[in-house]
Amino acid sequence: MEKKYYNLTSSQNSIWLTEEYISNTNINNVGGYLYINEVVNFDALNKALNLYIEKNDALRFRYCLDKGIPKQYLANYTFINFKIIPVDTIEDMQKYTQDLINTPFKITDSDLFNINILKFPNGHGGFSANFHHLVSD
Repeated sequence: MEKKYYNLTSSQNSIWLTEEYISNTNINNVGGYLYINEVVNFDALNKALNLYIEKNDALRFRYCLDKGIPKQYLANYTFINFKIIPVDTIEDMQKYTQDLINTPFKITDSDLFNINILKFPNGHGGFSANFHHLVSD
């Protein structure tokens, strides 16, 4: 299937320019975590996160340069088996999430989100997510 390219909005162009001038930083990262204070069905959580991605086209937009002009295209949905990261405390969850948010994205032709499932020894859990500003608005 041939990719259909779309122009960036004026807001997206501003974000793109920020990335050009201040590249390889977390300046445009937006994230957080969700803690579920009960035993979690991690397969169901994985499926729910996938449904969220499948139904939200913005998360599947990819960005590229077409003849030197930034463009976006919609990538096909593919099921993701999210990593399950063991954590012991809420503080571990917070630190893991902050480290995730501090990690810059590769802007072109790649996912602009990073989600991981977090699992506590007692079976509680949740997830940690980091989104690039280009796909989070």
